[in-house]
Amino acid sequence: MTLISLLTLQEIDAKFKDVSVVNHMQEFFGKGVPRYYKKGTYITLWSNEILIITSGEVIILPDTEEACALGSTFDYMPIGFIERYNGALSLLYRVEKDTEVMSLSYQEFDEVIKTSPFGVRYLSKLMAYLTSSLIYINYERGSGTSYHTIRGLLYRYQYKYEGNVSNAESLAKFILQRSGLSRSYVFKILSGLKNGGYITLKNGRMLTINKAIPKKF
Repeated sequence: MTLISLLTLQEIDAKFKDVSVVNHMQEFFGKGVPRYYKKGTYITLWSNEILIITSGEVIILPDTEEACALGSTFDYMPIGFIERYNGALSLLYRVEKDTEVMSLSYQEFDEVIKTSPFGVRYLSKLMAYLTSSLIYINYERGSGTSYHTIRGLLYRYQYKYEGNVSNAESLAKFILQRSGLSRSYVFKILSGLKNGGYITLKNGRMLTINKAIPKKF
C-alpha cells in the first residue's frame, strides 16, 4: 500500500485541525501577545519565547548553506520547542506568506498546558501530528529514487494549492527547495510528465494532475 496520496495528507491534517483544537485556542490567545511578519522576512525567536502560528505560512530550514526545507508550519503550530529543549539544532524560519503569531513566554505556555484539560490534549495531538507528518516526509523524500521524491512532491503541491493555484509558487521551485535535486533533472521529469499528459502546467504552476503519476519513469 502506498502512502503517496492526497487522502493521506488530508487525513493527517484532519486529525489535528479539528473543532476541539480551534475552540480551545483562546486559552493560549488570552495570555499571548500578537506579532506580525511580512512575506520574505525571517522570524527570530526571543529568549524564553514560544510562538503559536495563527495564520500565514513559514518555511522551516536547517541553518546551513544550501539547506532543503524541512517543511511548512500549520495553523496552531508552536515554534520554539526545539530551541527550548534542543539548542544543538539551529533552525531558520522564513516567512512565505504574511504571518500572524501569538507570542507567549515559556511560563505562560506551561501554565495553559498544566492548568487546562485542553493543554494535555493539545500537546498529545500535536506530537501525533508532527510524528505522522515526519513519517510521511521521510517516505516521500528518503525511501526511493529521485523520481520517487518528485512524484510525492507533485501530490503535496496539488494538496497545498488545490483551489488556489493562482497564488501558488512555481512547481519547479517547490520541488527544488524541498529535495536538493538538480534543476536539470527536475525539469526533465516535469517535461516528460507534461508531455505524457500526466500533469497540466501553466506559467510554471501545476494546474492539475490528470491521471495517476507512474511509479517509474
